[in-house]
Amino acid sequence: YSGDTVVVDSGTYFEVIDFDGKNIVITSISGADNTIIDGGNIIVDNPLYHYGSVVTFRNNEDSTAVLNGFTIQNGYSNGSNAGGGINITRSSNTENGPSPTLTNLIIKDNTSRSGGGISIGSSSSLILKNLVIAQNNSTFYNGGGGGLYVRGSEVQLINVTIVDNIATNEGWAPNDDRYGGGIRTRSSASLSLNNCII
Repeated sequence: YSGDTVVVDSGTYFEVIDFDGKNIVITSISGADNTIIDGGNIIVDNPLYHYGSVVTFRNNEDSTAVLNGFTIQNGYSNGSNAGGGINITRSSNTENGPSPTLTNLIIKDNTSRSGGGISIGSSSSLILKNLVIAQNNSTFYNGGGGGLYVRGSEVQLINVTIVDNIATNEGWAPNDDRYGGGIRTRSSASLSLNNCII
């Protein structure tokens, strides 16, 4: 229920998470190095299962929806504009997008068409704080943002490291465009960066 806090012990958890409109806190006891959510690199083409994103916010969650202290890895999203590691998007029946709080995370080894690590879209406004986004891959010729893809949203990055991410065009013509191994922004997206490494 909204307002609840879920405290997670150390370990590796092979699953995907959908906050599903609940403004809850999911936090680890032992931090990101010791608490891993692993999507298993499973390709999912069904939007009801969020195209394989490891963590999904899609039902107008606000800043009291918190994800803190995890490694998010091995997400494989085949949906358009759906992040491999974390997907933040507006459902069709809401005016504004979700605005969760993401802190103290390692987001690595994820793949998607747009936003290998994180995809943020649809009028969201949020803060990313104390994140490492590394070794993620965007594969779509017109997608991009191997680490971070931001569309039509306002995002503040504080103490965020974005390194060793790539944007490729797997399976597409070699002359197709590829955008932003680290970050891609589009559709009037606004980024504010404070003490970041890219």
